[in-house]
Amino acid sequence: DRLSKMRHLIPCTSETDAKLVAKLYLRHVWKLHGLPSSVVSDRGPQFVAQFWQSLCTRLGTKARLSSAYHPESDGQTENANGVMEQYLRAHVSYLQDDWVDWLPMAEFTANNAPSATTQVSPFYANYGFDPRMGFEPPQAQPENVSRHRQIQHQAAEEFATRMEAIRDCLRTEMQYAQSVYEDRANSSRSPAPAYKVGDKVWLNTRNIHTERPSKKLDWKATGPHTVKAVISPYAYELDLPSSMKDVHPVFHTSLLRPATGDPLPGQVNAVPPPVVVNGEEEWEVDEIYDSRIIHRQLQYLVKWTGDNVPSWQPASFVTNATDLLADFYQRYPNKPGHEHCTQQWLPDAHNSARNWVLNSFEKRKLLVKQKLYQARSRINISFDLWNGSNDTVFVAVVAHWIDEARTLKTALLGLPVITGQHTGGRVAEYVLGVLKEYEIEHRVLAFTLDNASNNDTCLEALAETLPHLSPSEHQMRCLGHIFNLVVKSILLGKGLGQTQKALAGAGDKGTFDIWRKQDPVGKLHNVAKYINRTESRQEQFKIAQMEVNEEEEDPFLYKLVQDGGVRWNATFDMIDRGLQLEMAIEFYCRRWKRPSEKDSYNLSQDFLTPDDWNQLRRFHELLKPFRKATKRVEGNATHGAFGALWEVLPSMDYCFEKLKTAAESCETEPDDQYRIGVDLGFKKLKFRPSWITAVKRTVTKLFERYLDEAVEQLQPELVESEDEGSEDSDDDYNRLFSTKKRPARQRTDTKRRKLTDELERFMDDEELLTKTQHKYYRARPLGWWRAIGEKRFPVLATMAYDLFAIPGMSSECERVFSHAKRMETGYGTLSSLSLRQQLLLAKNQ
Repeated sequence: DRLSKMRHLIPCTSETDAKLVAKLYLRHVWKLHGLPSSVVSDRGPQFVAQFWQSLCTRLGTKARLSSAYHPESDGQTENANGVMEQYLRAHVSYLQDDWVDWLPMAEFTANNAPSATTQVSPFYANYGFDPRMGFEPPQAQPENVSRHRQIQHQAAEEFATRMEAIRDCLRTEMQYAQSVYEDRANSSRSPAPAYKVGDKVWLNTRNIHTERPSKKLDWKATGPHTVKAVISPYAYELDLPSSMKDVHPVFHTSLLRPATGDPLPGQVNAVPPPVVVNGEEEWEVDEIYDSRIIHRQLQYLVKWTGDNVPSWQPASFVTNATDLLADFYQRYPNKPGHEHCTQQWLPDAHNSARNWVLNSFEKRKLLVKQKLYQARSRINISFDLWNGSNDTVFVAVVAHWIDEARTLKTALLGLPVITGQHTGGRVAEYVLGVLKEYEIEHRVLAFTLDNASNNDTCLEALAETLPHLSPSEHQMRCLGHIFNLVVKSILLGKGLGQTQKALAGAGDKGTFDIWRKQDPVGKLHNVAKYINRTESRQEQFKIAQMEVNEEEEDPFLYKLVQDGGVRWNATFDMIDRGLQLEMAIEFYCRRWKRPSEKDSYNLSQDFLTPDDWNQLRRFHELLKPFRKATKRVEGNATHGAFGALWEVLPSMDYCFEKLKTAAESCETEPDDQYRIGVDLGFKKLKFRPSWITAVKRTVTKLFERYLDEAVEQLQPELVESEDEGSEDSDDDYNRLFSTKKRPARQRTDTKRRKLTDELERFMDDEELLTKTQHKYYRARPLGWWRAIGEKRFPVLATMAYDLFAIPGMSSECERVFSHAKRMETGYGTLSSLSLRQQLLLAKNQ
């Protein structure tokens, strides 16, 4: 109710029609309040139905419909619904299936609460009192009944008078509140523009649903449209095109804005005339937005040249726009009608696909070259070797840099095949060739490489050609390879190199014997290898899993993971899966019988004891920190974290502390495989306090270099020459009081002192030291430097961008090799080595 603000909440379904609305109103509202003089509603199908309109006319109730998508017309109802949603949201169950039970309480609570407009509750406005809540003190019973009746009669007269006074007071309060709200709202608004028939306006599309995928990227306005009729000072009917025939043409003035006039007074921008072809007019297609099938007819959403509003047209109207159709289906290959246009994309020769790949790569190469030229930071390189099929050795050269938008970019620059010996000098020739091809050889800052010895000699060879490089200062050790050496020492113990050499030259039986000596990891390796070798053994192992999980109706069956002996991650996965299937492995081993063949393998030698399983559990727990740190640093550091250089030392320190704790806990235990592995890993990753001093000294020295470069770039304007001021004999004296710029040397020293403070100010920055800012900086450091740091610390920002572009691991090379391996095994038709290289380069740029 507009005056008293009383509301009634009636549960119904979304399929409620006009007839049901009328019945619900009769049952729940009419019996309490009678017929209203007017009803304000939105343009829902129930209220625009002919039945509802006829019923309101018959009952003498005026139906007031809001303009399209303008909820302010019925703002009181919208606000009431919002309050009820908040109330129900706090009380309904998790499944939200009891909201109907809460409606009576919500209605009573709302009607018993004072209104901000009338200052009284809706109950008080209608009945003159606030109803009982159930916890008021009990009322005393009257002693004299007749006397009580007289009092009640007098109270009734007073009640009628008081109700009339309440009504007058409510009207006054509401009018005052409305005027206050109106003044407050209009204080921040401009007067609504008045349009007349024939005016051109733009229509806001925020409430118009189109078939475009993303509303955020859709047109903000459509038009201009012509005003067809003035419904009221705040509502107008527009002349909409046929493509918007399903949209109601009346809109509130808040959704409209005047269309700008001609660019020049009196100038008329005429629509381009049609082209006459064979006596028929043809209009030029500017762009194709979409396609659809309507009544088995293919249609396109077309924008004609000179027309601002796109429209749906039959496919026959755009048959000559072959280039636009090809571009449309290249972007949206799954849209209807693509089969009509794919003929021109089918290869017409045996080398068509190859030419397409080469052309695509050349375009991408030019784009990457341009991006590297515009880079905000120096270029950092990671490269690694990979043995492909047919003993082909590749070297992947990957670039990392911060672009002009201050975001991290990564691209595969080259994947040449190395012929001859794989010495460091030979690898340097190929790497240098790739760098020169992109013209970045003099902009390289650092190399992130593994610990192979030929990488050291490779950088030494590069330093001979590129004097600005220092192998000791510009080479970063890949954290993944460091962890690989540490964890392999933990798992395989002493003599790691000898064990790997023995495995490389051993036969099948010898390999089992060598692994068996690596208790208990080697035993689990042999069991996994034995079971996975044949399909019959795998089926028997699945039966073992079902036997130990017989309580489950449909258990998920796993396959044992077998490590490859190259990366420790596979060994961790093998242990993880082995512990998960411990009961199934034990069940399989108990039922295993040695085959009758003479040379059959005796698996009983690799049965795991309870002590073996206990050691595997301890290994698993010990390697979790390494797994966690590896997963973090092997990312691509898009936001300056999860793969950045600054995460290397904290990750190493984190794993070292875990190793230190493990070493202390097993100090008094016997020398089993676990304790020996912990000691070896602890010694290999041992932290040295001298590192802290070295890091501080290195950072300070590095900042000094950036400071020198910044000062050199700040070339001050030279002071006027002596000839310019020689006319006055007192020039030397006047120069003492001159207001001209100070000598260049003095200004440069002052500027240098100011820039030198940047590192100290950054380390002591109070805002960055707050918990919130520090958390944001650690999660998205590049975003912080882009938004805040670059303005406050310009020299340090240059240094930060260069360092954030250095990867903590050479994992991008590994990702390239994974793609290459899948391409060799999954694309048998791509037999050309050069074609596979071009595909990989195009894919990873």
